[in-house]
Amino acid sequence: MTTPPNIQQLFATPLVSLMADDFEALNEALLAEITVRRRSEESVSRSNVAGWHSASDFFSRTEPAHAQLASMISEATWTATRVTGAANKFGAVSIALDGWINVNPGGAYNSPHDHPGAYWSGCYYVHVPAGEPPEGAIEFLDPRTAPVGNGVVGSGQWPGYFRVIPKAGEDADRQCNDLPVEC
Repeated sequence: MTTPPNIQQLFATPLVSLMADDFEALNEALLAEITVRRRSEESVSRSNVAGWHSASDFFSRTEPAHAQLASMISEATWTATRVTGAANKFGAVSIALDGWINVNPGGAYNSPHDHPGAYWSGCYYVHVPAGEPPEGAIEFLDPRTAPVGNGVVGSGQWPGYFRVIPKAGEDADRQCNDLPVEC
């Protein structure tokens, strides 16, 4: 990723966004690999409602596009750690990554959920449908006990973007025709 990260403060929590290089070719290859997986693998039931959820094996997959994105996500996670100053706290710690694929056709979504034990939670979108938000949007729920406003910040998603946020609360992928890779 050659572009500098764009950092926004959410609930005094950084939301780090990075754009993947050559994401169009990567996403095309991912779509083909994911299609093969969906034909041969049953959906796992987690936060997904009416969508397909792969096993949590994304970072051990050997398909070329899966492996390429896994490497990019690892790099993005280290970048987020460095640019937010967290590297000073975790300099001697290695990062273990866990991930899966969600496919949400029309009417499907991921309900609010948490990722216990995770310092970062991220999402990379392979495809986002045309349409007005909340189509393809992701929501970050304010972890504070007394949030200002409704405690939900929506964020549009675009193919090729990787979003990462420290895990202090829950997130939800809105009803959409998207193929996010969540980790």
